[in-house]
Amino acid sequence: MKNHIYSTFDLSKSLEHFQEKVTKLLELTNISEWDGHVLENVRKN
Repeated sequence: MKNHIYSTFDLSKSLEHFQEKVTKLLELTNISEWDGHVLENVRKN
């Protein structure tokens, strides 16, 4: 995942990016059962 730091007074772009990341993280389930292959596939997507 790439991290972006926006330097703007218009926070809508930063908030939109943050919302996308948080939404993806909240959709993840059964994390305790993951192995290295599953983690790598999630990182690539």
